[in-house]
Amino acid sequence: MVGDIPIVVCCNKIDALNRKITEEMVKETLPKTVPYFNVSAKINYNIQTPLLELAKKLTGYSDWSLQKINKHTSFLFFYLCK
Repeated sequence: MVGDIPIVVCCNKIDALNRKITEEMVKETLPKTVPYFNVSAKINYNIQTPLLELAKKLTGYSDWSLQKINKHTSFLFFYLCK
């Protein structure tokens, strides 16, 4: 959270061999409270995890989880347990 605004930082193209910005470079500039995720849209790596983190922060519920439909598709699912 930055103030009242939930944010996450995603660094795309982790599959690129010539990546110029490292995880360490990004993390040293971010507040410790801001989640950081390496992602790759090209190889579908870790794309859902930042969305899951935002869903948890926006709703205030920590019971969100990712449910795999098939190897290409996942969806966010919320379990409300009372």
